[in-house]
Amino acid sequence: MPNSIIVPLVKDIEHLHDQEKHPLGILRVHARSAKDLHDSDFNLLPTKRADPYLRVKLCDQSWTSASCKGTCDPKWADHEFYDFVIYDADQAVSIEVFDDDWGNPDDFLGCICPLGVNEALKASGQDLPLYSSAYLIADRGVTTGHSEGRLQVGFEWLAMHGLAESEGAEELAGLLLTAAVEEVTMPARLAGSICARLRLGDRTVSSRFLFTPRGQLQQQALEADQELVSVVHKGGQMGLSLEELVKLTGLDREMVGCILQGDGKLPEGTFSEERLVTTLCFYSRLRLPIRAPVLDRDAAAHQFESLLEGIHKDVVLELVSLSNTVLATASVPLQAIGRGHWPPREHETTKLVLELKGDHGVEVMMTVRLSLTATVAQTAP
Repeated sequence: MPNSIIVPLVKDIEHLHDQEKHPLGILRVHARSAKDLHDSDFNLLPTKRADPYLRVKLCDQSWTSASCKGTCDPKWADHEFYDFVIYDADQAVSIEVFDDDWGNPDDFLGCICPLGVNEALKASGQDLPLYSSAYLIADRGVTTGHSEGRLQVGFEWLAMHGLAESEGAEELAGLLLTAAVEEVTMPARLAGSICARLRLGDRTVSSRFLFTPRGQLQQQALEADQELVSVVHKGGQMGLSLEELVKLTGLDREMVGCILQGDGKLPEGTFSEERLVTTLCFYSRLRLPIRAPVLDRDAAAHQFESLLEGIHKDVVLELVSLSNTVLATASVPLQAIGRGHWPPREHETTKLVLELKGDHGVEVMMTVRLSLTATVAQTAP
C-alpha cells in the first residue's frame, strides 16, 4: 500500500461558538456597492437591470442583505451590515452576489475569493473582483472563471474590551450577549437528542445536539448485536414477557424495551420510574451580537440602562429537538441582564433558573448565566 499524506482541506472551526474558547472579537461586514454586474433580468430596453443582494457566510453564521431593485450598479444603505463572532483568526468570510428573481430561483452573479479576518480588514473599501466559483483549500483561495462586475464591502473589527481599560475616546459600537447554559432538567421521554437555542430578534444561535438517556438507549439499541436484537423481536412476537427476554438475552430491561419500541411492541413499565425526569449537563456558551447606537464612552456610561430599554427585545431561550421542534421556551427582558454594571463584561453574569413551557404541559428547568459585553471599534485584532 503506498504511503499517503492527509491534508485537511478545511479547518474544523464550524462549531467553535459551542466551546469554552473565548471569542477574539467581532467582524462587522458592511454591504457597500457593486459595479457592472451581469444583466440577468429579461428586459426589452437597452439598459442593464438586476435586483442584486449579498449572501455572506462565515463558518456556521450567515446573513443575507436587502436587494437593490432594478440596477447593475447597486448601493446599499448605511444600516446594511451584520456582525459575525470570530473565534479563530483562520476563519474565512465568503460573499456571493445573487439576483432576486421573484417566483423563480435566484440567479448567481458571482462571488469573491474567501478572505481571512486580517485579509478582509485590509480589503475593506476596495473593489473586489467577482468569480464564477471560489473556495479554500488548505487555507489558500482558489478561484475559477471571472464573472462580470466588482464588489465593494466594508469590514470593521470590534474588540470585546476597552471601554474601562483604555484611555482613548473610544465609542460603544455594539454589545455581545452570552448565554452559558449549564444544565437542563426535563422529562426523560421528551426527545432522543436536544439542543439549546438562543434567540434575539431575528438572530439565533444553537448549541450542539446532546443525547438524552432515551437517545443513548436508542443509539445503543442500533449498535447492539443483531442476533440478540433478532431474538428480542421474535420473543416479543411470541408473547414472551419483558423479564423472560431480559433473562434470555442478558440485556438490561431498558435496552430490551428500547428494541421492542422500535418494533412497535413496548410492554407496560419498560422504563424504570427513576428515569421519568433527567438532568443533562450542557456547558455550552451561546453568543449573539446586538446592534446598539454609537455612543462615546461617557455617554454610554450614563445612558446604558435607557439604551437597553430602547432596544425593545426579549432574550428567548428554547429547547429544540433534532427535528427542529421547539419543545419548550422562556424569555427574559434584555434590560434585566447586567443591570447596574458598567462597562458590561462577560464574567459579570446574571444567573437564572428558567422554567420553560411547552405544548401539552411540558415543563423544563434550564440553568443559564446571561451576560453582556461592550464592543469597541479597532483597526485590527
